[in-house]
Amino acid sequence: MLNKPIPEPEKSAPSQPTSPYSFSAFQAEISQVEEKLNQSQSFSDEEIESIVQQTDQIIHDLEKNQAKSTESSQPEIEQAEIQTIQNKTIDIKIELIKKIPDEHLEKAKQIAYETVVQYAKQQNLTNYHYDQNELEQLTSSQAVAQHARQVINQIRQQQQDLQTLNSFSRRTSEERQ
Repeated sequence: MLNKPIPEPEKSAPSQPTSPYSFSAFQAEISQVEEKLNQSQSFSDEEIESIVQQTDQIIHDLEKNQAKSTESSQPEIEQAEIQTIQNKTIDIKIELIKKIPDEHLEKAKQIAYETVVQYAKQQNLTNYHYDQNELEQLTSSQAVAQHARQVINQIRQQQQDLQTLNSFSRRTSEERQ
């Protein structure tokens, strides 16, 4: 009997880093998901779920990284970089929705709903309510993706308007003093 060495199991990259992620590490993860997304024009249920889970994991890791950064003296990812990562994950999910076959339309609607709610949460809109009636009337994944993009753009515009109003209010009150 020959003594063959037992092959070691393949080592995969750890999903939870021991140190906080850097912006470039998040960008690399996003690039991997985008590459997977660009490999096909439509996806199976398993592939759809895998991409959603990967983007959700990126957001989870980002939030965890932010919490660790505020608790310690470790360098924090800049707010603009955080926004870039968040926007990329939203873009990935919308692109995924476009590629979901129409026979899986309910899955596309579910991902669209979750994506809009996730974006509102990222923007700290605690009392945001997304009315699904219009979403439920849509009949193609393309239409669902377009609708999700429109709702996200509306939220983005409202946030920009609010920031403009807040900065104007601050300037006005400073001028009075």
